[in-house]
Amino acid sequence: MTIKPGPSERTRPKRPKRSGAGSTGRRALGFGEARPRQLQQRAEAKRLTRETLVHAGLEAIIDHGVDVGLDAICARAGYTRGAFYVHFKNREEFLLAIAENVLQAVLDAGVSAGAEGGVASSIDRFARALEAGAWPLLPKIGIATVRMVDAIDRWPTIRLTFDRFLTVAIERLTHIAEREQAAGHVRGDVGPRDLATLLVTTAMGTIMLMNTGVRMERGKRRTLLLEMIRPPKGAAEA
Repeated sequence: MTIKPGPSERTRPKRPKRSGAGSTGRRALGFGEARPRQLQQRAEAKRLTRETLVHAGLEAIIDHGVDVGLDAICARAGYTRGAFYVHFKNREEFLLAIAENVLQAVLDAGVSAGAEGGVASSIDRFARALEAGAWPLLPKIGIATVRMVDAIDRWPTIRLTFDRFLTVAIERLTHIAEREQAAGHVRGDVGPRDLATLLVTTAMGTIMLMNTGVRMERGKRRTLLLEMIRPPKGAAEA
């Protein structure tokens, strides 16, 4: 006996066999190429959001102290608290990001940029930037250092970051001083690490003095620091 197909079976359209055509079609429409671009755009947007929050936080903290409200920081940055917590777990992590950002910028602008020109170049760049209030030495660096000291006193992680910053600055200046001493460009009667430590200590003291009434004539700071590292007279002949 032959069983004939029913009406529904006769009219049901056959489904095409699945193949790789679907993925090919998606690539043809540009989906395969768009994904990496989208990921890159998201990563860039995330980076910019974090950067904006850090800069807004720095300004707010300088103006109002380390206890400034997160709502005020977010409003200044133009983001919500939700955006803040995407990037930072808590206030301490946020302050740590600000400290790292500022200290790294100071390190790169001062020590690294002056490496080719030697110790004198580092001193010159630091002094000029300080006098001009140029980023990263901030127009309000005096009050900024007070905020930093407050944060260092209250959060151990920020203290460790600051200690690491000073250590790296001394190490970099030590290497530069060694090279400069070998060339006879700076005084050789002081060990290179001692010279580097003295310069970093002087720089930090100079910044802290900006919170007091003690002022040094513009440009004189740079001249005295350069005099301090210059080889003693007659050293070359000796």
